[in-house]
Amino acid sequence: MVRGISEDVEELREVHNLDCAVGAPHVHYASTISEDKRRLASAHVHEHLHEALELIRGLDGEVGHAHVPIGEAMEILERLIDADLPVQLLAELPHLEFEARKDVMNVCSTLLRPGLPKQVDRRVESYLRDHPTFFSILIKGYCAEELSLHSGVILRSCARHEELVEAFLDSGKLFDIIGFAHSPSIEVSSDAFCTLREMLMKHKELAAGWLEDNFKQFFSLFNRLLTSGNYCVERQAQKLLVDVFLDKQRFFQRVMLKYVSSADHLVINMNLLKDSSRALQADAFQLFKLFVGNPHKPPKAQQILFKNKAKIAALLASFPSLKPDDAKFGEEVKVTIKKVNELAAPIALEDGTKKRAQTWHAAPIRELTSPTSPGFCPSKIFQGHHWTPQVQRVRADSADSIESDVF
Repeated sequence: MVRGISEDVEELREVHNLDCAVGAPHVHYASTISEDKRRLASAHVHEHLHEALELIRGLDGEVGHAHVPIGEAMEILERLIDADLPVQLLAELPHLEFEARKDVMNVCSTLLRPGLPKQVDRRVESYLRDHPTFFSILIKGYCAEELSLHSGVILRSCARHEELVEAFLDSGKLFDIIGFAHSPSIEVSSDAFCTLREMLMKHKELAAGWLEDNFKQFFSLFNRLLTSGNYCVERQAQKLLVDVFLDKQRFFQRVMLKYVSSADHLVINMNLLKDSSRALQADAFQLFKLFVGNPHKPPKAQQILFKNKAKIAALLASFPSLKPDDAKFGEEVKVTIKKVNELAAPIALEDGTKKRAQTWHAAPIRELTSPTSPGFCPSKIFQGHHWTPQVQRVRADSADSIESDVF
């Protein structure tokens, strides 16, 4: 089996080299030859990996699979790993047929699942943790829509193991995942968000420490998701941030306090707070109440909130209708309104100088009587059965550049 898989990988490499030669006059037949070779090698991979998968699944006596003696199974797994075949197969995913790709994904994921003998876990963790290209190959898979699911499943399988999460975070590849979350492909974007969530929420204490150490770089990238203008991206990014900051175990409390102590982050949140999407507004409120409740607001954030507290209170007064059946949400809105109304005027900015606070003025909302009216929003997917006027958003880079006529 091991020898057969090695031969399959070598055949796939030859196919790739032959593909690179296509276009030269003396090898005009190369395309047909390479396609035939690729399909044959892919079929062999499918056959051999099915056998390997049965072997791995039998290690813990999974129903429907014969129990395999650990000694025999470990010998075969050692040979597979010593030949570097799991990662080499991942590198050849673009050249495999769909079924063979699934087999590679299933073998790697099964090697990483809980319940296998400890010696198998340790061997697999050590192999993947120290491999120089393992994470890079999986990240590269996100560049092709047809491979992103396979890469994502394996990465989320890695998230089960704290050592592999630590290695992934230390590699800096999580920043690449944030970039793929911004992909115009909804499949790639959604899968990237799933992976991002798993890497941050499976081992929270580890992830919280990493976020604290990499706060500036992480949020400079993550904030672009919140200001992307893409509903799906903004909604998923906001939901993830709410789940991280409001986690009941409070591992991320230090990160949360640092985040809500930024006036620029407050601006981003206020933009979403007055979005035309009711769902975005409701999620934005979960973060906004943290900004208001922060006892250590920077002077600039205090100034923005104080100058606009009447408009903010008026906006929040309509929020209970976003979740009419959620009594807790309605109570939180009332408490936040009370805190907003009690806000005191800031004495001065951090540098000791006085500066006029940015203000927002509500633009008059025209009465819309038909779908042909200017500003009519036709989407019923995200806004229920009611159409609503599109609300202009602040697209400011910082608290200093907020326009004064859009709140």
